Amino acid sequence: MKKNFKKTAAAAAALVLACGCAVAGMCHSPAVSFAETSNAKYTGLVEEKNQLAIFRSGSAWYSVMTSVKSDDKPDTFVVPAYYRYSEPIDPFEKNRELAKNILALGYKSVDLTGSRHVIVSDGIYEIQSIAFNNTDDLKTVTLSDTVEVIEDLELDKDTVFRGHRGAYAERYAVNAGYTYEFIGDVNGDGNINSADILVMSQYFNGACELDEDEAARADENFDTQISIADYIFLKNEITEPRASAFGASFDGALAAPDLKNIKRINENKDADGYMKFASVSAGKVLAESEDEKGPENPVYSPLSYYTALSMAAECSSGNTRDEIVNALGAEDIETVRKENDALYRTINFDNFSAYCILANSLWLNNKWEFEQDTLDLIAKDYYAVSFAKDFADEKTPGEISEWIFKNTSEKIKPEIKVKPDSEILKILNTVTFKETWEDSFNNTEDDVFHKADGSDETCKFMNDMDTGDVGFADKFMVYAKDLNEGYKMYFVLPDEGVEVKDIVSDSTIIADIYAHKLDYKDCNIQLSVPEFEIASKFDLIEATKQMGVKDAFEDTKADFNAVVDYNKNGIKKAAITAIDQETKLKVDEKGCEGAAYTLITIETTAPAPPDRHVNFKLDRPFFYYIADKNEIPVFAGIIDNPNEEQE
Repeated sequence: MKKNFKKTAAAAAALVLACGCAVAGMCHSPAVSFAETSNAKYTGLVEEKNQLAIFRSGSAWYSVMTSVKSDDKPDTFVVPAYYRYSEPIDPFEKNRELAKNILALGYKSVDLTGSRHVIVSDGIYEIQSIAFNNTDDLKTVTLSDTVEVIEDLELDKDTVFRGHRGAYAERYAVNAGYTYEFIGDVNGDGNINSADILVMSQYFNGACELDEDEAARADENFDTQISIADYIFLKNEITEPRASAFGASFDGALAAPDLKNIKRINENKDADGYMKFASVSAGKVLAESEDEKGPENPVYSPLSYYTALSMAAECSSGNTRDEIVNALGAEDIETVRKENDALYRTINFDNFSAYCILANSLWLNNKWEFEQDTLDLIAKDYYAVSFAKDFADEKTPGEISEWIFKNTSEKIKPEIKVKPDSEILKILNTVTFKETWEDSFNNTEDDVFHKADGSDETCKFMNDMDTGDVGFADKFMVYAKDLNEGYKMYFVLPDEGVEVKDIVSDSTIIADIYAHKLDYKDCNIQLSVPEFEIASKFDLIEATKQMGVKDAFEDTKADFNAVVDYNKNGIKKAAITAIDQETKLKVDEKGCEGAAYTLITIETTAPAPPDRHVNFKLDRPFFYYIADKNEIPVFAGIIDNPNEEQE
């Protein structure tokens, strides 16, 4: 219901703009001077109508607002999403007004002379470099949810950006160093909750007035007026909260990474250990582990598995660490740190509509005392945030689940269970991915898929004609279709009669596939790929044991003193008691979309000492009673003198 309402409201708002209805402070009649854009992305000028330029780039059409200003110099300038102009339609209808969508704001297109606030309406998709001109008086920029491309605006860093939580505006503003305020956070406390509903209710009842900033944050539909529609939007925000563009909050963390100053690297030469781990783990997981979702279509994330296990290595010491490091394909822990850092800075990208994002966290049972140096190291080298939580609090499992939900782009929300008395910590990694094909498939049609058991399934196949390199081997061939941002999706097709699990189970073959050590030939290809949407859930303890990790699972040998000092905390024995991974993946005509999390639990296997020491010595008069099995007192009395002789 929320999405449908949003769409209706957006259409209504656009209609208001298109019809030129009175909206406080809005620019009704932009100037008609034309300023040509120099953005090379837009090629082939097709039509020029005053300040509206229509461009074609590839197969896409764009309309770019190149000059708009108001002689009224409004305090709040609303950039319309439609431009109306007159044009002869046919001999019978002269000068009929037409409405053109404005999809982008061009270079210095919006003249903000005299305006302190600007609102970019629903419907505008892109804001080009320095789109706002004459911004000396500008204090706030409010961006609608439709804005998904923003180039460098070069505004004063004191400028406040506003928009909905989770919108692209949030990501842009924070990354560019601007303050960002949520639309819906009426009282400005950083949260969107019942307190904001109360303020709105009091406003409608005449019990209070909204100041300028409160009114701006209450304007859910960006029309500069506060109405019942904004109230309904706000209620929807609370009942169906949007995820922040940056995933879960770091508030209250014992240690947290500095994600704003990460320098991305384009080339990764430090992934030998990870590639070895990915080759070996493929068969251990996909061919030999039981998928809780069913035996068909197993899928896992070697990256998530590797990252979580790497953090477990940092929490361990001695032979426990050595075994994990060896399973990770590395010679020492320093190599593991170096590879994780390089993987994080190479793989992570976020273009809002396309992304690959890793997130790491440690959840610490606050009944124990943890080694801060280790938490700081994991924050620095693994970009992980550490939270100390009361594992006896019924809210804690929900907080862990919500963290996974927000950091998998709301694709996975597992039920989390904790053992307050024995669990020491949980180690978490998430990976979320979305990308589109560089070249779309030609067509999609139903066809037959032949299953291993001999039965057939009718499903949708995406078809394409292509020219490219095909890798040939003894039992299979490989072809890759390009996604954007340099990503590819590789398809490995076994020869007739060859079991796919026989290929996956051979780590040497998988290593050769990953390293492209095949006989590649340039071919004309008729590619046909079935659409699929799949999910898997694995217990990875056995797979990890098969890769040589033993001590970590044996409480008499496991050593996790690096993160929690056993002697200081009265811990006798501890071990990894769970390694769970859940993965979802969808492949269709648009592209690929997936998410995964890996959760490692470290638990004490000996009874924990009491939290408090009590000297319970009955060396003074005391009361006592004896009760039955139903706790009914049968005898009760007082001892004043234990040595009193009985007659």
